[in-house]
Amino acid sequence: MKWLAPPDPSTNFNKAREQYRQGAGQWLLESDAYSTWNTNPNSFLWLHSLSRCGKTIMSSTIIADLENNAASSWSLLYFYFDFNEVDKRPLRKAVPHEDE
Repeated sequence: MKWLAPPDPSTNFNKAREQYRQGAGQWLLESDAYSTWNTNPNSFLWLHSLSRCGKTIMSSTIIADLENNAASSWSLLYFYFDFNEVDKRPLRKAVPHEDE
């Protein structure tokens, strides 16, 4: 039954939200790229940069925005790949399998 208990991404989310500063990432939430991604079901938004440049906090800002503004019938799934936590390094941990 270990596959029913994947690593908990909320720990990363909560830690990032503690580091959040008012207005940080607002430029992204107001951008055309974010608006397009947020309104088109088959689109994607790729955040990339060097290590330690704020992707986790930016991702958490997006998650918080989606939680605050999404229709109540939506499900929001997210996962943080974290090189500081062994269980959050491999892709297979984001999508648990019965054989684990």
